[in-house]
Amino acid sequence: MTRGVLRRARRSGARLTSLALLGAAALALGGCDTPDPDAPQRVAVGGFSMPGSPDERLWRDFERRIIEGTEGRLKPAMLIRGEAGPEESMIAEMRRGRRIQVAGGSFQGMATIVPEIAVISAPFLFDSVEEVDFVMDEYVFEPLAELFAEQGVVLFQYTEVGWVNIYAQKPIVELDDVRGYPLRAASSLAALHFVETIGADTKPLPFTEIVPALQTGLIRGGATSITMYHYGGVRDEAGHLSLSRHSYDFGAIVANARWFEQLDPADQEVLRHAFGGHERVRGVARASVEETLEHLVQSGIEVHEWSDANRAVWAERAWQEHPRLIRRIGGRAQELYDLILEGKAAFARREGAAD
Repeated sequence: MTRGVLRRARRSGARLTSLALLGAAALALGGCDTPDPDAPQRVAVGGFSMPGSPDERLWRDFERRIIEGTEGRLKPAMLIRGEAGPEESMIAEMRRGRRIQVAGGSFQGMATIVPEIAVISAPFLFDSVEEVDFVMDEYVFEPLAELFAEQGVVLFQYTEVGWVNIYAQKPIVELDDVRGYPLRAASSLAALHFVETIGADTKPLPFTEIVPALQTGLIRGGATSITMYHYGGVRDEAGHLSLSRHSYDFGAIVANARWFEQLDPADQEVLRHAFGGHERVRGVARASVEETLEHLVQSGIEVHEWSDANRAVWAERAWQEHPRLIRRIGGRAQELYDLILEGKAAFARREGAAD
């Protein structure tokens, strides 16, 4: 070994010794930074809600129930104003379990995890809220939870959005009213499929671009829930709301399965029920929708109620295209669709027996 190599070796040894001494000193001085096993565990919760909205109240109740139910063992960090980024990014982070452990998002966003979920939004699939509740609770929840579990995600419960309706800058009642008419389509396959099926000029756009697009004439209408039509500012640019009720929109509360399974079983149960359960969420959401619709009428929005006969024409056209939608979705969409049809038939039998 040459003298130069020896000098470099001694310098390297000295540096290593110094680093070791510094590390030991840091451990001695920083002992108080050692994680406290009894300290509350931070839970990052991602979601989207508007100040003062029913959604925000439900999220605050969720936060309170977790703190009280776990006796402070879990400490929610409520990122419910979009702080976790766009919905798709937030859901991806939850799935990885890094920055977000629990998330609440739309079925459209959840379709990035479970594409088959889009089949639930097939146009004119459901006829009443009573049918929706029965089918979703009795026939869909458990199979859907299994599909989420296969992707490393725990499904806690549905959240409620309500019927999706058509908004426009003119009355939309007949099928001919939308032929070639520029309508915005959401990114979900079911929403895109619906606009294509009815013969409109399809314009896929994110929700944030709806108002500018209406102002410039790029679109003349679209479809969304009553809540988003009102709170999202769409009503100011498209003053006609047709109560097509062509699909029922949901969201979901979910968690990263790997993180969730490490929790104490009692804390797991608290989390599963912290958002309030299906019945409570339905009650709050539906009361809000009715109140909002009444406000829209009073403020001058022209609301168009369809007759049963007119709706049947639209529904017949949509049902003819359900097989194509199922093929576009792929996966186990056909299986989920068949379960929904089975549930609809069971609901019809139950209603017939009651009559």
